[in-house]
Amino acid sequence: MQTYGEWYTRRRPEYKGWENQDTNEILFKNALYYGLPSVVMVALLILA
Repeated sequence: MQTYGEWYTRRRPEYKGWENQDTNEILFKNALYYGLPSVVMVALLILA
């Protein structure tokens, strides 16, 4: 049984390889997109 990552890279070959700048950019944007709201929520909880 293949992992989701293997299936995804097989479907989208351009995502394969950490040396791929696009992959790093996409992951970084996702980290910002999903990470910033959680950081803000934690900060609000601490300050409240």
